[in-house]
Amino acid sequence: MNHTSIASLLESTEELDPVAAASLVSTYSSDTIHDVLAGLPTEKGLLIASHLAGAASRDASDTVELAQGVKGTVAELMVSAVGALPPETTVAGALDYLVHTQPVTGITYLYVVDANGRLLGVVAMRDLLLGRPGQTLAEDMTREPFAFAPDAAMPEAVQAALARRHRLYPVADEDDRLLGLVVLVSMVGACMGSGVFGHQRAAIAVA
Repeated sequence: MNHTSIASLLESTEELDPVAAASLVSTYSSDTIHDVLAGLPTEKGLLIASHLAGAASRDASDTVELAQGVKGTVAELMVSAVGALPPETTVAGALDYLVHTQPVTGITYLYVVDANGRLLGVVAMRDLLLGRPGQTLAEDMTREPFAFAPDAAMPEAVQAALARRHRLYPVADEDDRLLGLVVLVSMVGACMGSGVFGHQRAAIAVA
């Protein structure tokens, strides 16, 4: 699908409620679904993705779980972690890091890690922006955040991610060392490409 067609589909999707939008995009290829979900505002994309979890064939009486039959592990979709900083970093220092080191677009969280790379907590961008300049990330962070193990199986991981409805998740080893990130849209895209939706033309099961 070309850029113009994607833009048109995005416009149509934004005008629909999440259930109807999910029904619409589920009739397209996995690549198109991925592009549409990635192009939508985060909350809208997550809502649509969560309704795709109830997709089922109109010829079948039972609902098919989104991740049923998906092979592989989280590690296969993992990308490098962006925004990992030590706990003593101040809010002002973190903002300076974002401005001068990283493109701010797409960063949802900062990941607080110790000298050994162990994940201590996360700081949401909104909390960072509301923090005092001299406040440290250790003071501002959410401790013991949810993280996937790299060997987490995709079916369980997708269901867990959809239940929490965050845009992305840290991946950490058994010693809590931050290894990377996994993006929800990529996880949903993996399900689309797996054939879970019956040649990618499944319908949405509406309760």
